[in-house]
Amino acid sequence: MTAAGRTPAWLVPSAAAVVLLAVLGVGARYLMTASLRNDLPRLPELERYPAAVQRQLAGADARARSHPRSGEAVGGLAMAYHANSFFEQARVVYRLAMRLDEDDPFWPYLLGVLETLAGHNERALTFLERAVELDPTNAHAWARLGQIHFRRSAPDEAERAFARALALQPTHPHAGVGMARVLGLRGAWQRAAEILEPCVQAHPGYGPGHRTLALVYGALGRTADQRHHEELGSDVDVQMDDPLVHRLFDLSSTASVLIMQAQAAQLRGDGERPNRLLRRAVEVAPDDVDARLAIARWLSAPGRTDPERLREAAGHLERAIALDPSYPVARHTYATVLYALGDEERAEAEWTSLITSEPDHAQALASLGQLRYFRGDLEQARQLYERALEVPPDTPFSLGDRALIADRLAITYIQLGQVPRALERFREAVVADHRSVEAFSHWARLLREQGRPAEALAILEDGVAANPSTGQLLFELGNALLQEERFADARERLLLAVRLDPRDFRAHSALGYARLKLGDVDGAVESLTNALDVNPAYPLAHFHLGNALLATGRRVEAIAHYRSALQYEPGFALARQALATAEGAEGAR
Repeated sequence: MTAAGRTPAWLVPSAAAVVLLAVLGVGARYLMTASLRNDLPRLPELERYPAAVQRQLAGADARARSHPRSGEAVGGLAMAYHANSFFEQARVVYRLAMRLDEDDPFWPYLLGVLETLAGHNERALTFLERAVELDPTNAHAWARLGQIHFRRSAPDEAERAFARALALQPTHPHAGVGMARVLGLRGAWQRAAEILEPCVQAHPGYGPGHRTLALVYGALGRTADQRHHEELGSDVDVQMDDPLVHRLFDLSSTASVLIMQAQAAQLRGDGERPNRLLRRAVEVAPDDVDARLAIARWLSAPGRTDPERLREAAGHLERAIALDPSYPVARHTYATVLYALGDEERAEAEWTSLITSEPDHAQALASLGQLRYFRGDLEQARQLYERALEVPPDTPFSLGDRALIADRLAITYIQLGQVPRALERFREAVVADHRSVEAFSHWARLLREQGRPAEALAILEDGVAANPSTGQLLFELGNALLQEERFADARERLLLAVRLDPRDFRAHSALGYARLKLGDVDGAVESLTNALDVNPAYPLAHFHLGNALLATGRRVEAIAHYRSALQYEPGFALARQALATAEGAEGAR
């Protein structure tokens, strides 16, 4: 400015210049807007897609074209493409959103997730690194980075990423498994166990966690723990419980995507999300048979006996069958729901109709077999079970659980008095599934009833070896050893049984009896008291506790327990005899 405080005239823009600058600014913005609009991919041909997908993508595309400088609008289009499996278009639009919102970690993160699932690890690495740079608090992003580095054989980088994830979320299951694997490469097995154990405890349904922990325990020589987690483990990975990814797929209008996400949520043990996703699947695709079947199965899953839910499931299945009368899975599920609702007549008619059109529908044959068994039609049940088991395993309608049906057939043979055939079918059951606890148990029981205790013990030993984490078989083995008066062996098995299931009052009681027989009276009192803490009405525990107390000279307390045993089981002859003896001795004092 001059001394007078005025701007020199040559620095003052003319009115024409101001107008020109404004026009140039508007023009530049127009050109930039037009360029951004042109960078958006053309909307795909959508005629063959469901109406809901057409509406969603057309609406998101229109909004992005109306606001091409808005990261939110453009990113929303990318998410719509991604959520409905239009991955090529999603890649392009995510990159545009990243240009518009350079400081928003959401867009590079979702693009990194997309590229990871597509198997493009190097691309994913770039985007996930950008995501954690913008938001270092995203534990899921760090875990995904660690997984990519591990797959790239870069254990140092993987360890750093997993460590960041675990610092943010100490029981992150995927990061815990990843870190354990890295530490395993270095032989640091004890540290791997310390990191992974709390992750598995916090996420008991995460199969790879158990699988990896079993490997860790094997390296540490902890054989029993290794076998326990091998039994619980699985190589089937489960999607991360990731709110940002949930937010993405909640937008989907594609029934198959929603069903897949619901199944992933079920594997995680998520209670509400599958219900919400499946209801959206039916909403966006009301004539999609698979969507109707999926929600019906969710509503009628084993353990769910609410009649209102079952009736809703039946309604969805009726719609599915109306859309495709030949759909065998829907028809079988419908009959199963009718049976659960108590409508045996219609269930039987549906299963019979199904095997008329699909003679090798093993599941329908087995269901009819069960129906006939409970009615007492044993020969018809046998024939139906046999037909079900004859269906080759690699056919579309084969049995999902051959061991279960072989076990039921064996029990049917027992009822028919055909013991040799029953034994053959029990053997077939455990060959089909060595984790079939019921088959081992029933097989051993039949052998004991046939006067073959040594063979029964061998079967139970095999069952325990195959199912080391199952308290039921350990209890039965311990009980069988008691009958053979092998009290020390019985005690060891029963100690494991109560450790696995502290609520098993039968195992506590049997352990108390074994301890009493071995002269450990105090231990017997402790175990029998534990049994009665769980079930105060268990007469056998009262009887054994009376005997243990009597051995310590506590006759009055023993008498009280004998009386309790008779209160809960009036026909308990040994308890009555013990009570009479104890009362006589007490009266003679």
